[in-house]
Amino acid sequence: MLRGSHAFDVKLVRWPAESDARERYHEEGKLRVLIIEGDVPAPLCSDIREDWVRAPISERDLHARIAALRAKWHSLAVPYVDPSGALRYRGKSCSNQSGRDQVAGDPDF
Repeated sequence: MLRGSHAFDVKLVRWPAESDARERYHEEGKLRVLIIEGDVPAPLCSDIREDWVRAPISERDLHARIAALRAKWHSLAVPYVDPSGALRYRGKSCSNQSGRDQVAGDPDF
């Protein structure tokens, strides 16, 4: 369930052992959870597509963290209309019909 072809799959990355994979997944825009091993400091995770946990972690807690990461990303990846009527998508917004038409027709808005 943690791996596969789902659009919101989350990659598990051992840190710091798999730092190259972390960079690759970042470049590919993949969601990822870093599993911090040992006493190494956790890296700064400023990307909304990344989170971290410290090993050891229970499977239940890991699944909860993965679900939270997916939910955060989903809220940015899916266009929605806010209570004021503005169409919002990936941190951008528009409030008129022509702008909505542009967003609807442009996957990279």
